[in-house]
Amino acid sequence: SCDRGYWRDQIEAFRADYRVVALDLAGHGRSGTGRTDWSIANFAADVAAVIAAVDARDAVVIGHSMGGPVAVETGALLPDRVRGVIGVDTMYDFYGTPVMDQSVARLRADFAPATRQFVRGSMFLPGSPPALADGIAAAMATANPAIALPMLDGLGGWFNERMPAAVAAVPAPIGFLMAGGGGKQLQRFRAARGERRVAGVDEIAEAGHFPQLEVPAIFNERLRAMLDRILASGQGN
Repeated sequence: SCDRGYWRDQIEAFRADYRVVALDLAGHGRSGTGRTDWSIANFAADVAAVIAAVDARDAVVIGHSMGGPVAVETGALLPDRVRGVIGVDTMYDFYGTPVMDQSVARLRADFAPATRQFVRGSMFLPGSPPALADGIAAAMATANPAIALPMLDGLGGWFNERMPAAVAAVPAPIGFLMAGGGGKQLQRFRAARGERRVAGVDEIAEAGHFPQLEVPAIFNERLRAMLDRILASGQGN
């Protein structure tokens, strides 16, 4: 339920040194809603189409939250074009678990108030800026549940059914910038990744689920360091 505007501080900070392309996934922002398949695979096909349309040949695909699996799946679809994948507070072991299922069930029962409560209570730290937290919670509560809920169902299903094969199929390095708060393990990802390269896991302890918005200067510094590692490493196993 986010949009490309959530990357505004990164677009401005990185455009002098990189070609930056930001997009709204289907059902988000200004993209259309005229589809019935809200799966991770379908989102990744959209991202791959954009990469082909702009003829990007050394792409680093960066995805936040649900966008992390989308970025991984894109890397599997375009191994010759994707140089690296970076997930932002994503892919941790909460995905596809009964605890996640219970959270989705609460959203299904009473979407808008449950969304506000979940976002405000689970996605921010006690010291997070209240105006930012309240604004994101309110915005996400206005999402269309007929789209948002199938997206969440697809996310959990992808993690359990497709994640190991997708992660193993990406030849490029995969790295993470994780939010603070602790308890976010990547054990299932690491087991699936095996000996293939991980470009690092960097925790941004100063922020909750939206570090790119909460602490953009810190986030941009860590992102730039990870980009440097990925681009210096070359592609391959």
